[in-house]
Amino acid sequence: MLTRRSRFIAVVLACWGVLGAISHSGRAVVAADSDLEFFEQRIRPVLAERCFKCHSQETAKPKGGLRVDRRASLFEGGDSGPSIVAGKPNDSLLIKAIAWTGVVSEMPPDGKLPERVIADFKHWIANGAVFPAASIEATGSDKPRPVDIERGREFWSFLPVSERPIPDTESLRHLRQHSNATPSRNKTDAFVRARLEHQQMQPASQADRRTLIRRLFMDLIGIPPTHEAVTAFAADDSPDADERLVEQLLASPHYGERWGRHWLDLARYAEDQPTSEATCKPPRFPFRYRDWVIQVLNDDLPYDEFVKRQLAADLLEMPRSELAALGFLGLSPVYHKEPKLAADVISVIVADEWDERLDTVTRTFLGLTVACARCHDHKFDPIKTEDYYALAGVLASTQLVEWPLTEASPDEAAALTEVQRQIIDVELRFDYAKKHRKTALDEGVKDLAVFDAEITRWETMLKDLKARTLFNGPIANGIRDAGLWIDGHDPAWTVLDYRPGQPRDLPVFVRGNPSNPGKLVPRRFLEVLAPRDQKPFVSGSGRRELAE
Repeated sequence: MLTRRSRFIAVVLACWGVLGAISHSGRAVVAADSDLEFFEQRIRPVLAERCFKCHSQETAKPKGGLRVDRRASLFEGGDSGPSIVAGKPNDSLLIKAIAWTGVVSEMPPDGKLPERVIADFKHWIANGAVFPAASIEATGSDKPRPVDIERGREFWSFLPVSERPIPDTESLRHLRQHSNATPSRNKTDAFVRARLEHQQMQPASQADRRTLIRRLFMDLIGIPPTHEAVTAFAADDSPDADERLVEQLLASPHYGERWGRHWLDLARYAEDQPTSEATCKPPRFPFRYRDWVIQVLNDDLPYDEFVKRQLAADLLEMPRSELAALGFLGLSPVYHKEPKLAADVISVIVADEWDERLDTVTRTFLGLTVACARCHDHKFDPIKTEDYYALAGVLASTQLVEWPLTEASPDEAAALTEVQRQIIDVELRFDYAKKHRKTALDEGVKDLAVFDAEITRWETMLKDLKARTLFNGPIANGIRDAGLWIDGHDPAWTVLDYRPGQPRDLPVFVRGNPSNPGKLVPRRFLEVLAPRDQKPFVSGSGRRELAE
């Protein structure tokens, strides 16, 4: 009899075959879904925050005759003509307006949009300017569809998992009589065959021995069998030959390497950062997480433990080596945060980081696009904006750090992270001090003593920091509980204020804007998947409760 893992792999491979058969026909649908998601996450929030006030149904007479809250209105444009040419951003008046080219009125008039936002609009238009049907134009209603949590609890994918009865074997009689049919060997076969009968389809003939061994080798370890292995398997007519081969391949270290890469794709594993600028240098030890994933797959770690360790290994009783599991979040993308930017701008960048991590957690572990609820209630799933910020609070209470994988004192562990952050901060200040001196010199300032003193101050501090002896054993990128607040009291230098052990709840950011806080939401799980009497998370950041 197959072990639990063997049966699991058999089901996965069966599903993989079905998915492979529909992947080509579904490719266009996937692309469309990604375009819709891009609009909801990157375009709609900007239109709502910066454009709707003057160019939507919110005003009786839209300025310039232009409305941007309807797809048809966007393409028709206003007094200056069509505002969008699908697929051609450089020919679109909308881009010329927000890029402040001077060809048309500069929009928004109260300040030019950041370059990365303009780039998002160009990308959106280049991809056809997809505008969801679930808009005011399509629904004919000014009111959003209310989220019905109770109805959502009854939807099939939100119901608790339950065992289905095996289809009546009598109903499969004609399949068993078919010349190509083989007896059902497990429950999965019975369900597949029942569906085949319902569709009046015939089962495929059983693979020959040489084909079967190649499929098993390629699917389980990603390496073709040797000639000797094929010959031996083809000659082995014992009844448990298939099962023994599966167990042999599952015991191979190549199994974890083969299947670990699929998980690493979901965890968006990478060994760099999106920009690798001064404030977001590449992680130093990404391979620790990669190696951990491969090893636990080879060790057949139960899935519930696999989940919990990646979200909260530092909060569980286990060997320190398991802290490498925290690379799931510890290797999250980090976006460049120039300290001279205003606090409200840094707040948006930080909120984008929380959003990316929330999106990864909920897609990977729940199969849900909870990030769609950042600016408004989810348009399709029973997920409220409050649900989004309840989970975002967990991530706002979590800091990316480096963890010693062998015994170390709390001070040694903290220094790994704190000293690294201080070095980045002082390097930036040192660099600016040198630039200030050069500017003063170029402008003819004679007395540079004050600039030289500032350079010496930061240079000395940087040398002292880099001279500190840090933990030199095995280290992994991970996370710890620490709330993050944006400290903007110095208008010349915005500071990320991490407070270890101090979690925070987030307010709803109205229309996704951190500068427009609404109702405070306690950290908790998604309402539709939680008991009706669920309590807020109270243990630190809430990561352990989330993992459970």
